[in-house]
Amino acid sequence: MLMSVVLLAGAALADDAPMLPSPSSDSVVAEGLDAAVLGTSAASASATSPSAADAGSAPLELYLRLGTRWITDPRFDALADSDTLFRPEIGVGYAPGWLDDRLTLELGYAVSSVSTSLFDVMQSSFTLHAIQGAAAYAIPVHRFGTVTARAGASLLFASVSLEEDGAYSNRPPLSGADTLFGLQGVLGYELALPLEVGGAPSGPRLGLSAEAGYEVVPTHANFDDVRRDVKDPTSPRRIPASPVDAGRLDLSGWILRFGGSLRF
Repeated sequence: MLMSVVLLAGAALADDAPMLPSPSSDSVVAEGLDAAVLGTSAASASATSPSAADAGSAPLELYLRLGTRWITDPRFDALADSDTLFRPEIGVGYAPGWLDDRLTLELGYAVSSVSTSLFDVMQSSFTLHAIQGAAAYAIPVHRFGTVTARAGASLLFASVSLEEDGAYSNRPPLSGADTLFGLQGVLGYELALPLEVGGAPSGPRLGLSAEAGYEVVPTHANFDDVRRDVKDPTSPRRIPASPVDAGRLDLSGWILRFGGSLRF
């Protein structure tokens, strides 16, 4: 009798307890679709956000550098009033992101020209053209600044001209040329100024730089075959083109330059 009462009371409590809703298949599908949409939106937002890895990257560069080169060879005094050689340089650069984001490959052209008077009887002039390629590696030190190490090689075209003054000024000048090869290494600092307000320093920007280094030219410029520039070799009055040995010149020296660049 007691067992029957207990069973009846348990059945009554079971009937009065609220039933928990069981998840239907439609709600499960809806929740799955919502999660997929949210995941896609988050991925899209991260790809287009300014903090993305390649946000506004600017691989192309145009640069202008104004530099001074110190020629330590004392024979340079016969060609210039000082030991410095002003050297403007223009060029282009490209950052191959697939190789390294901090590496830039450069190709540039530089020219220098100086002249002086020798004992008031002769004018001497010296011109140096350079076609150079370099690889620059930038190491960030803060958000808008980098320390840059640059190594390059140059193909140098050196020429010298000696022109007489006074009674012999009507004579054609003596001129000679030589081709050389140089290697240079410089270390500098660049400040990046984004072109857009709030832009990333890796995007389109204006760069201001200062750098110093050294260029070594393994061989000396050889001017042992300087001749008169006779424009009309068929003229019977022409001056015999006798070669003159004007000596050799070491073009190695220290470099100091300042520059500006545009990245886009």
